[in-house]
Amino acid sequence: MIKEFSSIKIDFSNNAFQILNGTEGKYSLSEIERCVVLNEKASKKGKQAPFLALMPSSGLPTGILSTPYLFVGIKIIMKDNRNLAVYVSKNNTQVGTEQYQKDNDEAKQIVKYLKSRINT
Repeated sequence: MIKEFSSIKIDFSNNAFQILNGTEGKYSLSEIERCVVLNEKASKKGKQAPFLALMPSSGLPTGILSTPYLFVGIKIIMKDNRNLAVYVSKNNTQVGTEQYQKDNDEAKQIVKYLKSRINT
């Protein structure tokens, strides 16, 4: 069975996944240690290692970048300590928008599929 999203393909039959947006490549599902949904500050995407500049999933206090732009993604930590990134957001978005909610829901669904394989 293959589960396809715009940013990742998960092939349960071959115990593999392919990242299409992020740390592109093919990887083994059995090598995943853990994974989590994160928000990366939009201005830092592609300028440093993925998910070093994190943004909260709720709004910031008024006056402190109250509407920052970000990318919703998934950080996958492999058993050999490699960090992989899956960017679910195609474009930068903001917390509280319809696009943010859609991207966040999709990221949670992907993590659910990945975790179902980790815990087997």
